[in-house]
Amino acid sequence: MAGRGVLTSHFSLLTSRLLICAVLGWAAAGCAHVDRTEQVNRAEQLGVDEFLHEHLPARAVVTTGEAYRALLLLADGDEHYNSFDARAAELMRRGWVRTEWNLRREEPIDAGAVAYMVIRIVHGERGANSLVLGSVGVGERRYALRDLEYMGLIEQRPAYRWLTGGELLDLMGRADEYMAKHKLYPTQPVDLRQELASRPAEG
Repeated sequence: MAGRGVLTSHFSLLTSRLLICAVLGWAAAGCAHVDRTEQVNRAEQLGVDEFLHEHLPARAVVTTGEAYRALLLLADGDEHYNSFDARAAELMRRGWVRTEWNLRREEPIDAGAVAYMVIRIVHGERGANSLVLGSVGVGERRYALRDLEYMGLIEQRPAYRWLTGGELLDLMGRADEYMAKHKLYPTQPVDLRQELASRPAEG
C-alpha cells in the first residue's frame, strides 16, 4: 500500500536520530517556557517530510495540534486535512478524542491522550479496566497508556506527562511496525475478472 511505503520511508530515516532527539528533548523539557502557539503555527506550514524529519525531532514538548497531525498521518498514511479544526473534527468523529478533555491546539498534549488515540489506530489489545471503566470515561487515558505499555509500544511513564517529539516519533515507529506485522494496513483489492482475463488460455 502507498501509505505503508510513505510511513516506512519516514521512520527508517528517523531511526538513527530518535535516541539523540529524545535525550535533547528531556534535557530541554525543564528549560525556559516554549512559545507553543508559534511552534504549532510553524508546524502547520511545513510539508509532511519536513514536519516529520526536522520539526518534530527537535521539539522538547509536542502540542495537541502537532500530535493530531502526526497521528492522522500514522492512521491514514497520507495528508488529508489542512487545518487543526478539520483534524480535530475528524478525530472526534472517529471517537479517538473526548470533548471533556478540553485539548487546545497550542498546549502540550499528555501521554495518556496520545495513547488513547494510538490504541485505537492499531486496534490494540485492551485490558478489562480499559474496556469497562475507560469506555465510560473513568481513567480512560491512564488505562490506554497501560495497554500500550503492555504491548511494548511505549515505555512506562505517568499518563499526565508531556511527550517530546522524539518520544512521539518512537511511538509512531513502533505502532507502524505493529500494524504491518498484524496486517492492519488495507491492501489493494484484486480485480478477479481482470486477473483471470490476463492468464493465458489453457490448451
